[in-house]
Amino acid sequence: MNYYVLNSNEEIELFDTDKSRLQTTLKFKPDLSNAVIQETEREIVELDGKFVFADEHQEEIAEKEELSQLTQESQELENTLKELQSMFTQAQMIGDTETMEEISNTTKELLGLSEETDNGTEE
Repeated sequence: MNYYVLNSNEEIELFDTDKSRLQTTLKFKPDLSNAVIQETEREIVELDGKFVFADEHQEEIAEKEELSQLTQESQELENTLKELQSMFTQAQMIGDTETMEEISNTTKELLGLSEETDNGTEE
């Protein structure tokens, strides 16, 4: 169960799963002194700095979750590429062409690049 209060704009200002804790919090919010505590089974989430009912914003929430996942994956790829670059430089310094080629192929795979023939078409 979620307990919440609305502000003067009819937006969720505060919410809590513990009604007595919300009542205590309201004592420190004079602008909400007359607010009525409402209750709901609906999930309340934070979206763009505001509390909202999750079921009313499913598409936006899904988009944010997908973006967050893509950002994390992008960061992981960037870190892997940095490690490969460092390893390539080390192999280059000692003249280890076999390792350099392996690293180059791994990098191409990670980036989704395929090897190209001399005439510029994919194999």
